[in-house]
Amino acid sequence: MTNHRKCEATLKYIRILRRYYPMDNFPTEVKEKLNSLIDDIANVSWLYCTDPGHNFTRSRKLDFANTMRFIIAMGGGTVNEEMMEFFHYDLDCSPTQSAFNQQRSHVKYEAFQQLFKEFVSAYPGNKLYDGYQLLACDGSHVVYATNPQNTEDYVKPQKEGDKGYNQLHLNALYDIVNRTFVDAIIQPGVKQDEHLALYDMLEHYEPANPSHTILTVDRGYESYNLIAQLSEKKMRFVIRAKDFTANSLLSSFIDERPDSDEFDIRIKRFISRSKSKSVLGNPKVYKYITPSKNFRYLTLGDLPSLYYMDFRVVRVKITADSYECLITNLPEWEFPPTRLKEIYHMRWNLESAFRQLKYAVGMMNFHAKKVEYIKQEIFAKLIVYNFSEIIASQASISKNAQKKNKHNYKLNYSMASKICHKFLKSIADEHPPDIIGWIQRFLSVDKDEDRAFPRNLRGIGAVSFHYRVA
Repeated sequence: MTNHRKCEATLKYIRILRRYYPMDNFPTEVKEKLNSLIDDIANVSWLYCTDPGHNFTRSRKLDFANTMRFIIAMGGGTVNEEMMEFFHYDLDCSPTQSAFNQQRSHVKYEAFQQLFKEFVSAYPGNKLYDGYQLLACDGSHVVYATNPQNTEDYVKPQKEGDKGYNQLHLNALYDIVNRTFVDAIIQPGVKQDEHLALYDMLEHYEPANPSHTILTVDRGYESYNLIAQLSEKKMRFVIRAKDFTANSLLSSFIDERPDSDEFDIRIKRFISRSKSKSVLGNPKVYKYITPSKNFRYLTLGDLPSLYYMDFRVVRVKITADSYECLITNLPEWEFPPTRLKEIYHMRWNLESAFRQLKYAVGMMNFHAKKVEYIKQEIFAKLIVYNFSEIIASQASISKNAQKKNKHNYKLNYSMASKICHKFLKSIADEHPPDIIGWIQRFLSVDKDEDRAFPRNLRGIGAVSFHYRVA
C-alpha cells in the first residue's frame, strides 16, 4: 500500500473514531475539569485537614481526593449501597463504612466550599438577558437529623404536640439565565441572618461587567445598606419591597406617592445619622437613620456625614387585585415597568433551583448527623447541581419536536440531573455514552408561567437513614 493510500486509510479511520468516539465530548471535558480541581485541592490537602501532620499520610483505599469524589457522587442510598456502586462492586477496592467515616472526619467542609468556588470560576456562563447578567439571592432551610444538643440549629416546638427539628439555612447567589449557583453561605438555622449573608456574598463577588449585572431579591432583603452596597459596586438591582405601610422602607416617602394604583417615581435623598434641625426639618431632602440600623457607608467623626441615594420606586399590577413595589436603579428609557415586572418574575427560577437541588439532586438525603458532615454534603450537592446544569446547557430541543406537539416543551432537568449524576459516578476510562443525546430525549411540558397557587407551609422532617430511596 502506498503512503498516499495509507494516509487516506488513516484519515478514514480517524473520521470513524470521531463519529463514534467524539473527541470534543463536552460532558467528558467538564468531568475531567472537576476531577482535576479535586486533585489540585488534594495536593494542598494539609490546608483542609483537621490534623495536617497525621491525616492522609498513609496509603489507604480512600485517600483525600477519593474521599471527596465519593461524597460528591453519593446519591440517596445508604453509605454501603453508595460505596458498592462507586467502587463498581470490587471487593478488593471497596473500603468499609467505618473506614469512610474515619476518613471524612479528617476533611474540613471548607474543602468542598473551595471546590465549589473553583468549579464556578471554571464555568462562569456566557448566557445573558439582553446583554445583562441576572442574579438572584434567597435562602432555604435544610433539615437534618434531629439533635436538640445542637442549640444553634434546633427549632423548638411551637405548641404542645409538635416536634422540634434541626435545620441549617442555605443562602445562595444564583445566575438566573445560566441556571447555576455562583456563591453560597451556610448559617445556623436559629441564628440565620440573610442580610449579612448577602452582604458577604456581594463583597466577594466580582462581576465581569458590574453596570450590566442585575441583582433581584424578594421582600425582606430591602434596606438602605443593600442599595448603597450595590451602588458602590456599580451594580444594578430590582428589589421587591413592602408597600407604603408603617413598617416599610418606603413609609418615609408616602407623601410622594401618587394617587394612581400603578406609578413610576424617582426618590432622591441624603442619608444621615445626624439629628440636627436641618436634617429632621427637611424630610424631603434628608433621611435620618437611627444608630441601631445597619448602614456601613457613613463615615465616622465629629462632622455629620451624608450619603446620597437616587432610585426609582415602581408599583406594578400582579393580579386583578394585588400590586407590588419594586425598587430599582435601572434607567426608565430602557426598563419600563412592564420589563421590570418580567425581570422580577424571572427570580422564580431560583425557587425552582432550590426544589431541584433538594428533590432531584438529593439534598434531602444526608448520610450523617454531625453538622460538619452535613455542610460537606450541602456543598457537594451544589457542585453536582452546577455540574448537571453546565452539561445540560449544551442540550437543545429540536424544532421538529416542537412542531409535532401542540404544547411547548422544555428539557426535563430532573432527568438531566440524574443522567449527569450517573455519568459522574461512571468509570473514568470507559467510553462515555451520549450524555447530551440522552438529556435531549427527555422533555416535559412547559406549563403556564403565570399560574399562581396558595403557598402551604408545613414542617418537613429529616429522612431516616433506614428509609432511603433506591
